[in-house]
Amino acid sequence: MGSALLAKLRDAGVRAGREPAHVLLSTPAEVMVADGTDTAPLSRADRELVARYPQDVARGLKLAMQATGARRAVLALAPEAREASGALAREISADGFLKFHVTDLKIASHYPAGGATHLAALATERPVPSGGTPEDVGAHVLSVRTLLAIAEADRGQPQTHQLVSIMGEVNRPVTVWVPYGLPLMRLVAAAGGIRGAAARPLARSRAATADGSTAGTAADFVYLEGGPLGGQAASPDAPLRPDTNLVVVLRADSRAAATHLTPLEVHTRRALSTCENCEQCTAVCPRFLAGWRIEPHRIVRALARALPDEVLVSAALCSGCGVCTVACPAGLAPDILTLAVREQLARAGFEPRIEPARPRSYAADRRLPRERLLLRLDLARYDVAAPLAGTLAADRVVVPLELPWGGKASPVVRDGHRVKAGQPIAQSPAGDLALPVHAPMAGSVRLSPLGVEISA
Repeated sequence: MGSALLAKLRDAGVRAGREPAHVLLSTPAEVMVADGTDTAPLSRADRELVARYPQDVARGLKLAMQATGARRAVLALAPEAREASGALAREISADGFLKFHVTDLKIASHYPAGGATHLAALATERPVPSGGTPEDVGAHVLSVRTLLAIAEADRGQPQTHQLVSIMGEVNRPVTVWVPYGLPLMRLVAAAGGIRGAAARPLARSRAATADGSTAGTAADFVYLEGGPLGGQAASPDAPLRPDTNLVVVLRADSRAAATHLTPLEVHTRRALSTCENCEQCTAVCPRFLAGWRIEPHRIVRALARALPDEVLVSAALCSGCGVCTVACPAGLAPDILTLAVREQLARAGFEPRIEPARPRSYAADRRLPRERLLLRLDLARYDVAAPLAGTLAADRVVVPLELPWGGKASPVVRDGHRVKAGQPIAQSPAGDLALPVHAPMAGSVRLSPLGVEISA
């Protein structure tokens, strides 16, 4: 069963976060954690998925446990997802194996509610080492989307669509299945379009990119792929990435959008001139509270004060949750600066040291309530239902080939080829991380710098 399932996961292109699912599940685990926390602010994808597909989620969980030898599983669902929790609980109670091996993990209404290392520590009652992974405490953390994909792969179904919530300044917030590579503007159209008058050009607004350069935007509204925290500003015609489950449309002059539109060099100058060294960013940092060796305020100061290198390299431990930026009383963006350093370290091949973690005794009192987060970012008005509404049709997609663990998949098709839906169109490099990319629709192929374009 184990080896056969792993082969199916590989052939179906199933991903588990930043690595292929067949690689993760090839290692034993004591505890399996099902992550349905909808961690990103305003996300509804997890709860909608569990409510609609509880049988497949339970089936995927059982298969994952059997593949890894896990004897215990823990459900981590958002406290707001009562309908989803009930539906999944009924499926588990009806299964002769799962009903004796699955328990619920009480998740408080805080941000971030999820995160693999946080959930692993809660589930095992053992701190994950600084710089470590859930596997260091005998746990595997799988999103409910991955559990669904496992059940689908067991039936021979390749991965070609992602479940995405479209929220914010749209007429009808909605959650839909979206083919990989569909332009983001098509998702917003499925949500009834942007509220209010048609977008007008801005005099100047620029989106910071990973390397510190800038890319122009040209509308009153900003598309945040991945959400207001941990996401990034994207062009309306940018293709949907396979790991995106949330798109939030905000006015460009909103606080959350402005943080993403401000160039990196401006964030840096503001921090150097304005940081008060109050340590509020560090006081609420989830990984600092977990005992990891990261202090965002010191990273910010290190950019100006030439502090020892070990301060800057601690940026490699950042999860990108953005809590530090929400907490900053001076309106700075420590997360933008820390992530910029983290990306430079990753490009240089740096890996943080694995060290024992000693969680702070006051950690529970420093967690950021979800309601307060939404109020601080002026997002509470967008905290509404987004029901699942089927699958979007596509007449053209551009499937991105970038891989979450680095590098790019190589096309196995050429210009002019006709492909069928579900047919492999690209392959990641050979080895343990080899994984195919499949066509989300049938059509004619054209290779482009952005990926594999398929037109009906």
